[in-house]
Amino acid sequence: MLIEAKLAARYFFSGRSRLVRFTSLVAVAGIATGLAGFIVAHAIAEGFKSGISRGLLAANGHITVRPEGLVSASPGIVKRKIESTTGVVSAIATTFEPAAVYLGGFQQYVLIRVVPDSSPGFPSARQQTDSGIPVLLGSRLIEWTPDREPPSSDLFFSKSGGGLGTQKIRIAGVRETGIYDYDSRWIYIRESDFVRMKELEKFDPGAYEVRVKDPFISAEVSTRLAEALGPDFEITDWQEANRPLFAALALERQVALWVIGLIVLLAVMNITTTLSLLVKERLPDIAVLRTLGADTRMLSAVFLFEGWILALAGILLGVAGGSLASVIINRFRLISLPPEVYSLNTVTLEHDPFATAAAAFVTLLLATAAMAVPVARAARVKPLDILRLK
Repeated sequence: MLIEAKLAARYFFSGRSRLVRFTSLVAVAGIATGLAGFIVAHAIAEGFKSGISRGLLAANGHITVRPEGLVSASPGIVKRKIESTTGVVSAIATTFEPAAVYLGGFQQYVLIRVVPDSSPGFPSARQQTDSGIPVLLGSRLIEWTPDREPPSSDLFFSKSGGGLGTQKIRIAGVRETGIYDYDSRWIYIRESDFVRMKELEKFDPGAYEVRVKDPFISAEVSTRLAEALGPDFEITDWQEANRPLFAALALERQVALWVIGLIVLLAVMNITTTLSLLVKERLPDIAVLRTLGADTRMLSAVFLFEGWILALAGILLGVAGGSLASVIINRFRLISLPPEVYSLNTVTLEHDPFATAAAAFVTLLLATAAMAVPVARAARVKPLDILRLK
């Protein structure tokens, strides 16, 4: 095969017409651009999915357990049952309740989230003041600067016995999850402050947020929890709760990658045009090689090598360009998103070497398939036909 490779390189790099050079450049540029676009698009899709997953897992438990109706067991017993289940790391009793808060001169509707008294970010007992119960706000609810006196406000909520209640609150800080829907709506209150605000005898959890060892096998742990707790509880893992979101992300990614795949396919077809022109230009040389004893396999190999030179040049440039573009985008944070639409304000591209290798291999296969017609034409050339034309 060494002779075939040498002949292919000689034919490819010398004596070509301007038209063949132009079509060669178009083929290489098309493959490189399409493959680079595929790599960047895939990295964006993976980075967006990972960013959403990290935000969801950081803000919520991996599994949510909600009591349905009256539960005879006390919250302590329920929590111990949950934490004794295989695969569970911890369980936190919480509840969510709609409310309204007066901030920045206007009223905002929020969602109270009850957190344990030991949660970080709240003042210690010595730092407590009479200016209201301390709360943490979602980072997008207020512009918070730690060096200023914490502002106070009024929180409006539904009383346990009915009617509207008002509570003076003191903003102790902010908490950021990275998910816009949470950061723009959630307000965090400690369990003891919530009991005092609602004038309750004890805290009755509306949900238990469960963390497991491996979030990606949370469905298996959910099954064990259902067996341990019985039918009085609704159990939902984070993947099931966000299934519509992940399905939409998967569909969007598939559509984008299919479009880019079609671009790569069209670029690969340029190899057919280039090799066809090259075969036409090299008909006298093919006739000479035939006369000297070159067989069909040798002629096919020569033009296959020429096509592979084009394809590999485009693939190498595409992989290098896509990888470099991903690094530059991450380095300079070139992608910014409206968080109210995408939940995230930026995306960190996640380059997948296996997906890149698979895309490069598929591109090479498509390019090889595109060479079939011109290679077969070159292999069928008869010396007498060429001499007769001359």
